[in-house]
Amino acid sequence: MVKLSAIKAIVIDDIHPDGVSLLQEHFQVTKLPALTTEELAEKIEPYHVLMTRISAFIGEKVLSRAANLKVIASATTDLGHIDLDICREKQITVVNAPGGNASSIAELTIGRMIDLARCVPQANHDVKLGFWDRAKYTGRELAGKKLGIVGLGKVAQRVAEIASCLQMEILAYDPYIAESVAKRLNILLLPLNELLKESDIITVHIPLTAETKNLIAEAQFAKMKQGAILLNMGRGGVVNEAALYHALKSGKLAGAGADVMSEEPCLASPLYELENFIVTPHLGGQTPEALRRMALITATKAVEALAIYSVDK
Repeated sequence: MVKLSAIKAIVIDDIHPDGVSLLQEHFQVTKLPALTTEELAEKIEPYHVLMTRISAFIGEKVLSRAANLKVIASATTDLGHIDLDICREKQITVVNAPGGNASSIAELTIGRMIDLARCVPQANHDVKLGFWDRAKYTGRELAGKKLGIVGLGKVAQRVAEIASCLQMEILAYDPYIAESVAKRLNILLLPLNELLKESDIITVHIPLTAETKNLIAEAQFAKMKQGAILLNMGRGGVVNEAALYHALKSGKLAGAGADVMSEEPCLASPLYELENFIVTPHLGGQTPEALRRMALITATKAVEALAIYSVDK
């Protein structure tokens, strides 16, 4: 066992200072931001704690050389950048901050919804080119519309709460959520195909897995209402981008927005040619509030986890 004060932690990403300070209260902390996977593999051996976001993939290349590593603290909600199977084999504890950025992503989602419903991107584009045509971009209210949420985790639940305040009717598809959760939020749970058929606006908030890859593809777009709006605020790859392009180009969808793409960074896509498609570079949790919250949650979990390995608890 190691004394808590002798535990060494390495921070390899731009973690909020309050999270780093919390680690420094308990451990010897080294900050080496922006390390690549290869650079991290070279440096990881003496450290007991690794705090990261998503700059490096934590797999065999790193973990095979992590002789002293006990805890990986990822200030993220998703753990796709960490090989959890190897961590289990090596008995390395992995902690993260599920729900830590829920409010930030939910607010971005609602803002995107309003932008698309009111044709804000197109109108903004035209005005800057010197056109002032109010009639061309008559939008629609959200009040009274049906919002279909695919996935009902913490982010989606926050979206539902805000949307309810806008007097929207909330539908959701999530085969893993308890009926009691949906009932508490006044949400009607439906099968996916029925949700797609009924919704005026659809927002996707699920992780990318073998089960969810291309969950929303050509067949699903065919089931949607004419003029529906689609948002993907979860993970790239859940929505098939070629099928989305066709749905937008054909007029089946009035608009779509994404905060994620199937490959990131994505600097070129046929979707970028369409004025009724708006995209941001994975900004959902990129607010000072969310970054601080996630750093503190994760650092706290790391300290608690390391207590079991120390003699000066």
